Amino acid sequence: MRPVVMNLLGALTHPRGCKTLLGCSVGELSGAVKPLGGQQMPRYPPDRWEDYTPLGVPVKGTRLLPIRLPIPLDKSRYIPPHQRFSFDDLFAHVRRYGQSICCIIDLTFTKYYDPRILHSTGVRYHKIYVEGHQVPDPKHVDEFVRVIQSERERSSDGLIAIHCTHGVNRTGYLVCRYLIDVLKMDPVDALRGKLFFYL
Repeated sequence: MRPVVMNLLGALTHPRGCKTLLGCSVGELSGAVKPLGGQQMPRYPPDRWEDYTPLGVPVKGTRLLPIRLPIPLDKSRYIPPHQRFSFDDLFAHVRRYGQSICCIIDLTFTKYYDPRILHSTGVRYHKIYVEGHQVPDPKHVDEFVRVIQSERERSSDGLIAIHCTHGVNRTGYLVCRYLIDVLKMDPVDALRGKLFFYL
């Protein structure tokens, strides 16, 4: 298994014994300057954003669609056109397959876009502030599960698009926790599924 998957599996089965998904302490990480209020100043595109696939397929047996951070076109001027990924791109992609998006769950700790841009689309927006480079807290897992359950009760139609910055660590961890804690999937099976199309 690749190191990220191994660290993620360790974090899923022993959350108190793993400092970060990347295998280093938070103090060893560099590059993010936090202003007052705790949020990072957004960078467009974020570091290594172009290195990740924008989206893949819904997680088998669910309506969950892990995606990379969509960046609005007005913030995409420094991104080559062939690498851009906006909400319009997301909606067009899922429409091609006869699907729709019912809500977006934003797991970034930074405000990369104004959620009001989604109002005209009828897509609901949920923000869960989850810091990167560390295992999400149990409170984040609980909030994530509550949002998913609420969306499932509200409607049986539409995909639930979930993103952090790259659509891998925070997104993957919380989706796996949902599969394991709520759907009672074996942790190894959760990791072996179609979830890790980015790795």
